[in-house]
Amino acid sequence: MAPQADGVIANASGAAVRADLNNQLAALFTNHSGATEPATTYAYQWWADTTANQLKLRSGDNLSWITIQELDGTMLMEDGTVGAPGLAFASDLDTGFYRPADNELGIATGGTNAVYIDDAQQVGIGTTAPAGTLDVGAVSGAITAGDLTVTTGSTTAKVTIGRLSSTSNDSTGFRVRDRIDRDVLTVDAGNFVYSQSGSERFRCDSSGRLLVGTSSAPSGSVSQYAKLSVVGNTSSAANGAYFTIGRGSAGSGFVSGTDIGQIFWTDNAGAEFASIAGAADGTCGSGDYPGRLTFSTTADGASSPTERMIIRQDGTTQIFAVYTATTGAAANVNVDVNGYLTRSTSSIKYKTSVETLEDQYADALLQCRPVWYRSLSEKDNPEWGWWGFIAEEVAEIDPRLVHWKTQEVTFDETGSAVTTDLETPEPEGVQYDRFVPHLLNLIKRQKEQIEAMEARLSALEAQ
Repeated sequence: MAPQADGVIANASGAAVRADLNNQLAALFTNHSGATEPATTYAYQWWADTTANQLKLRSGDNLSWITIQELDGTMLMEDGTVGAPGLAFASDLDTGFYRPADNELGIATGGTNAVYIDDAQQVGIGTTAPAGTLDVGAVSGAITAGDLTVTTGSTTAKVTIGRLSSTSNDSTGFRVRDRIDRDVLTVDAGNFVYSQSGSERFRCDSSGRLLVGTSSAPSGSVSQYAKLSVVGNTSSAANGAYFTIGRGSAGSGFVSGTDIGQIFWTDNAGAEFASIAGAADGTCGSGDYPGRLTFSTTADGASSPTERMIIRQDGTTQIFAVYTATTGAAANVNVDVNGYLTRSTSSIKYKTSVETLEDQYADALLQCRPVWYRSLSEKDNPEWGWWGFIAEEVAEIDPRLVHWKTQEVTFDETGSAVTTDLETPEPEGVQYDRFVPHLLNLIKRQKEQIEAMEARLSALEAQ
């Protein structure tokens, strides 16, 4: 074993000095190798520790040994800290590698942790407590790379990220492929494209338009979309699906007619067939947002929709064509006292237990009191006069001659309609058309009486 010398050539005879000098040189050439440290040490002295199988360097204060590497060539360094890494740079001592704990590795920049690898091989960027295989903590900014391939088992999940700059041969910036190398997800020249089984399903194009079933938006004044499905949260039975169309400004400043949003039905060239529009239906303020819906269709021979029906803020409905589009062949259409739109029928197929009207019911009609009155209905002119009957009075004579209100409709704090059954139905309107059978009964009987009287008069005149 090479000797460990004290670095001093003692005074002696020539042979002894020569032997001491050879011993000192041998110690230098073998780095003072030995199972224990040299008896005499110097600052910055080398020692090949054969027990630990490590090459060590004496500290500058000559108080400790600094491990440099294994004697088999493995490089070693001090644990260090995030502020003073064990492996740093001469001109940047707070940047480098350090060992936070057993089986962990840290990379510090400027005395701050940049990358942290824990004993579970989880990598944290900007965090010293990674929660997954790769945890990018509070670090902001882009994550960029060249070609990146992730392989698992016998299949390959491929992620390709293109150049950061826009060049003529850089059409694809991001790509996810299935195991048979078909594109599943791509970001291509500003287009976000999703495909299934090699066929494109939807894309968000460079103009921010969502296209489903087509790779290009239709032309024309309305560039809308092919298909859109909205599905509620299936984990909660109380959550439905919501589709919101909103205007990009505060509603408190809207006036009547301000457009809120529209849904258009078009072909792939942008031709408009129909639309539903939402708009303000009055002056809006804080907590006051009157609105209306307008339904429009495009007539035969026309190229743009025309308003057909409006549901206004108070629930009233205007259907413009109803006033002029009348026919003598159709059944009557009625709105009942609960707000339902119904039609009147007369066919025998809608009737059962049919009997001839008894005279007593027709005679009871003569008890009705005809009246003149002014209307309190909000749609009527309060200065006009009207003729008619009082529903409550008619109901006492014959309850089948009036419309009965059986439900009360109110609205809750969310604006949803709430229907409550009335304990006692209330007469609301007279069914004037139901007077006709009674009147006909009276007329027929009066006709018979008139005919009998005429016959008697003729007989008297003949005598």
